Amino acid sequence: MNEEASGLPSLNFCSNVDGDRMLVIDFDAVDMSEWAVETVGSDGRKSRHGFTHEQLWVSGSHWNYLGIGQSHEAWTVFVGFGSGEVTLIDPSGGAVHIVD
Repeated sequence: MNEEASGLPSLNFCSNVDGDRMLVIDFDAVDMSEWAVETVGSDGRKSRHGFTHEQLWVSGSHWNYLGIGQSHEAWTVFVGFGSGEVTLIDPSGGAVHIVD
């Protein structure tokens, strides 16, 4: 899934090798080091996670942890499959709702 939100580059979702749903943003496109993601689970609980810098692979527009395609740096953050709402939190604390 690719979505555009508030001038940010393409947002991508993929599963890591443990089966966790991750939000992925191209490392070269923007600095996400001070950003976070807030999720709301199906039980209504909120979680907040910061982005980390990882080495992934990309084939066309599809990111993966499986070694398929070209090796590339990315910003990643855990969002979970049960997350009903996903909101980006910018460094100043502003929120950009991206998925529900």
